Amino acid sequence: MRASLEFASAIGAGILVYHPGRFVAEESFAIGVESDLTPDAKKELLHQEADLLRSFAAEFPDIVICMENARPYLFHSPYCYAEQPHLLREQVVRIDRHNVRINLDVGHLHMAARFYDFDPVAAAADLGDLIAHTHIHDNFGTAIYHYEKQQTHQLPFGKGDLHMPVGWGEIPIRKILSTFLPSYRGMIMMELRSRYFSSTGESRDNLAAIVRSILQEKKGEQTESANHLTVRGSVSSRVS
Repeated sequence: MRASLEFASAIGAGILVYHPGRFVAEESFAIGVESDLTPDAKKELLHQEADLLRSFAAEFPDIVICMENARPYLFHSPYCYAEQPHLLREQVVRIDRHNVRINLDVGHLHMAARFYDFDPVAAAADLGDLIAHTHIHDNFGTAIYHYEKQQTHQLPFGKGDLHMPVGWGEIPIRKILSTFLPSYRGMIMMELRSRYFSSTGESRDNLAAIVRSILQEKKGEQTESANHLTVRGSVSSRVS
């Protein structure tokens, strides 16, 4: 972690995306290891992670450590607290440092929402003020087993973390982004699989259209609000 932060500092990256700690290491999935941690032991691990990140945040004050929400896996979930957005938010609040924030991965969010049956839009809204970086891509929200690695095997069935171009899947990207735009000041980064390289332009155009429509809508709402205030002010003037 420190080596990664040192590298980020050397190149002036400003942001380092960090995958939060797991209660079950993904390396152990293949041998069927399950978490036997008690709730108290899990709480202790969360505090250990928080202490470490506070230390790193102080050591590298010019780098924002962005903790990424995790995707679920069939059979092994919950292997990581960050599968649940509200638990990720609790951990970031627990850490309580200005340069420890959230990287919202919309693909992971959509998969977790389907897996745990929560509203991804409401979850994004709850995270809004803590989001400092965003990974955008598309999928159909279906979780997979850890050994399902081949994209050509998953795509025909709409399974897995496909990282497709924007607009090719079922993620409500516009609704999710509208919960924290236009006050958002971070980067919106497309994170596509290399097999979609030839469609990068299409994905960019689709995403740009979504962002423009959100900003135009928000601008319209602000204008209507301002007009409403002006009308109320003129009425008040007449009364006086």
